[in-house]
Amino acid sequence: MTNTKITANKILIGLMIALAVGLFTGCYEGFIGDDGQPLRTYNSYPTLKAYIEDSDPDMDIWIIDVRPSAQYALGHIPSALSKPSGYITTLPDEDLYDELPLDQYLIFYCESGIRAQAVVTYLIEKGYTKIMNWGSVTRWRGDLE
Repeated sequence: MTNTKITANKILIGLMIALAVGLFTGCYEGFIGDDGQPLRTYNSYPTLKAYIEDSDPDMDIWIIDVRPSAQYALGHIPSALSKPSGYITTLPDEDLYDELPLDQYLIFYCESGIRAQAVVTYLIEKGYTKIMNWGSVTRWRGDLE
């Protein structure tokens, strides 16, 4: 009976470690909303970089950094807009829809991907569907602005 209890505790500890690792490694990278499938093309550094440099005339995408403004100021993906997560989630709906139109393709990122996923989840609840969590700014291999 003691061996069973020890085995159960080991399994529980293993599951807790796996969950923690998943949460802190940007496991939401590439998560898209219902109508965000076209954004999947830009879920890699080379394709997002090419979009930023050349702009695809058939896709109008906003790249949004949801880190605090001070982190954005230290360096951000070129052409990214600064919209901190705390700002987005406290806007009244009418202001939110003005700043981030429902029909706009939106790609979000942050330091780890977790904050970006929280914003994506919040926006899905508000009716957004053309969105993607790009994950962590550390995935960007080019120069930051």
